[in-house]
Amino acid sequence: MSIIILTTIAVVFILLSRMIFGKWFNHLALYTAVWYMMLALYEIKLMEFVDIKPMAWISLTGAYISFFLGSITVFVARKCFNKPTTNIEPSHGEIILFADDGRIIKYALLFFSLTGLFGVIYQWIALIHKFGSITAVIVQANLLYRMRVEGKLVNELPYVFVAAFAGVFLSGIYSAYKNRLTWLSLIPIIAVILKDISNAGRAGMLTALLIFIASFFLYRHIASEKVTKKSRTGLLISAAIILGLIIGGAVIVKSSRGTIENYAASSKQLNKLKNSLLISPSIYLYFSSHVGVYSEYIEHDFDEDKYMFGEFTFQPFYNILAKFGMVETPPTFDKGYFIPMYTNTSTYLKPLHGDFGNAGLYVVPFLLGLTASFYWYRLYEKKKGVDLAILSFLYVLIMYSYITILSRYSFWTLSLIMLVFVIPFMERLIERKIKVKKILSGSREKDS
Repeated sequence: MSIIILTTIAVVFILLSRMIFGKWFNHLALYTAVWYMMLALYEIKLMEFVDIKPMAWISLTGAYISFFLGSITVFVARKCFNKPTTNIEPSHGEIILFADDGRIIKYALLFFSLTGLFGVIYQWIALIHKFGSITAVIVQANLLYRMRVEGKLVNELPYVFVAAFAGVFLSGIYSAYKNRLTWLSLIPIIAVILKDISNAGRAGMLTALLIFIASFFLYRHIASEKVTKKSRTGLLISAAIILGLIIGGAVIVKSSRGTIENYAASSKQLNKLKNSLLISPSIYLYFSSHVGVYSEYIEHDFDEDKYMFGEFTFQPFYNILAKFGMVETPPTFDKGYFIPMYTNTSTYLKPLHGDFGNAGLYVVPFLLGLTASFYWYRLYEKKKGVDLAILSFLYVLIMYSYITILSRYSFWTLSLIMLVFVIPFMERLIERKIKVKKILSGSREKDS
């Protein structure tokens, strides 16, 4: 019965989001889709999960309504002031970043990609020196994972690698502009994959994939170029290449870590898939368990002492302050619960409640929807690169919301800050370049 109710709500709100924003790929549809996916997977009970408690359902519903209200606030305001809400005419024709046929953005993509790759190579050299060979590093995946969890994996240049995620964003919009995947676009993605293999993680690969998807589709929304049949084929091939690389990297990590697939709580149907690469008990657990952990938190620790204000939401900044002894270092991982398997990721609502109390459950989702809608319309009207970057990263945060609050990770926060500062500089260079070109062109005409 719950599956029918969830499916009906999801279909209604996704269709409604299409009517409101005029595109299928929008933040309300994404939020609805990822939360429906998790809740539906949890409710089909391919594992003997604990039931979601009534108070958890109430807070989940309240958070969703808050996000929905925030998302439509800008829409309603534009209606009140007779501003268009779909088929918005931009203030100028082309996005400035590609006014020079993408030359400046190509150099920026190369810079961020190589910077991130340099950080990865540095760590790999240190690990090979420690363990003896590339094979030995991969074989020691469980040790690397424990070292990362305990904060002992220090063979890296701090924060250098996050440039790769800025490169992934540029790769997404550059690929959308070219209507195909270039060798240059692959460099930051390969850097992220190599990084995750080196520390036996998978979060970076998933984040890179979502950044690429968000930036690609949002650029296509505002681009004037039409997708031809030939370019569509190229795009499909490009998508297959990226998915192949990401899945391949995830499989290497999963295999080297020796991920446990024999869960006593798994159903017979799920246990039959334990040797599958794409669908297995651990993958099912990864995509479904978070709401169960949140429910247990609501049941047992809802009124416990909270964290420092914004400790998880703004964790990268607290980590920097901690290096100077100004605050205590925030915990890297959340407290876990048995549902009945031990799991510690609990959607973005648990850390938001820990950071901001009840306001985190309802005010923050409202502000998230409001901010996403604001930048949605601003992007269509202004076609600014900064707006495209902010909206893309907000979309990734939204798509990650069923797992955790992504802003707690430096690779999301710092790469976005990089782009916010660098993109306006790139746009000024392009505008100056075009201006000089026009002046030179005018002088030549006068001479002739």
